[in-house]
Amino acid sequence: MAVTGTVVAAPVGVESPSKAVEAFYEELIARKVSGLPQGEAWTALQPRMTEALVASIEAARKEQANFRKAQPDEKPPWIEGDLFSSLFEGPQKFTVGKVEVKKDRAFVSIGFIFESEGETSKWTDTALLRKVGKGWLVDDVFFGGEWAFGRKSTLQDALSPEPSSVSPDGRFEFVAYSIEENNEGKPPFGIVERASGKLVWFSEEDLGDVSRPEEWVLWSPDSKRFALVTRVSTRRLGTFFYGLEGEGFVSLAWKDAGKLELLADAKVVAAGRRDGFTKKAQWGQIIADDTLPVRWLDVNSVVVVRAMDRIVTEEGKDESTASGTARVILRWDAKTRGFLMVGE
Repeated sequence: MAVTGTVVAAPVGVESPSKAVEAFYEELIARKVSGLPQGEAWTALQPRMTEALVASIEAARKEQANFRKAQPDEKPPWIEGDLFSSLFEGPQKFTVGKVEVKKDRAFVSIGFIFESEGETSKWTDTALLRKVGKGWLVDDVFFGGEWAFGRKSTLQDALSPEPSSVSPDGRFEFVAYSIEENNEGKPPFGIVERASGKLVWFSEEDLGDVSRPEEWVLWSPDSKRFALVTRVSTRRLGTFFYGLEGEGFVSLAWKDAGKLELLADAKVVAAGRRDGFTKKAQWGQIIADDTLPVRWLDVNSVVVVRAMDRIVTEEGKDESTASGTARVILRWDAKTRGFLMVGE
């Protein structure tokens, strides 16, 4: 669909998912929205979004304002570029493609085009819509740009705030200890109760290296769980889950972690195929393989990604690196007492 620049009205609850996507992106392109939507653009777009997406954008706006106050000489996040598609410059034209409806959710494929200085970029993103009342509202966008510099994951993931070492309720804080403190008996890192200064958790597993501190945590909204990211090998960051029990935290199982590795590996192979490698290709050393939490959807559900870079060779072709990222949702299962994959 070519966009002429005419700004359309913003009805709430468009009855067709495809029409809802058309109206949404017509507004975005016509208003040339860059960064977080502001002013009239925000007034026009907000009624087309779910409450969850509106809340994410408002939260990002607050974090952006706080960043400006704390670091006035630095560029704040989400200040420029198109946030609603894979390409920073944003699309100039779009065509709505396949629509898949699953109960109150609809997945709408969108083909985008951007042209500049004789070069044409084409890519496909997928909008997730939710049915609210009799109409459909945009809830998220899955970025599908296949170039190395394109946005990965989803719009809501990209709007997630930077992880904080302090739990949302302010009770706990993740701390990393120095080499000197470690020599005195402190662990590499742990969780401290802020009011008392008491160390309420540290990993009994062989995790962390005080000479190479890379750990961080992502707290659940209720402060009762956290995902820990730590280096587990030279080329790999891993994620571990812990939950509040009594006055401290205990390890929580991730029952089907191996499935995410298979999904990430499949993404890497698909990237190699797009680059011209065939079934005869030889897959070599893994350069990087990181499993990272992105955001908690609620107190029981968390988005996790696994990003993998791997060397690929094939006779008659130059050696190359293929990259792939798999994204899944994990949900706490009370019966099995562990996290399980429930979707991508």
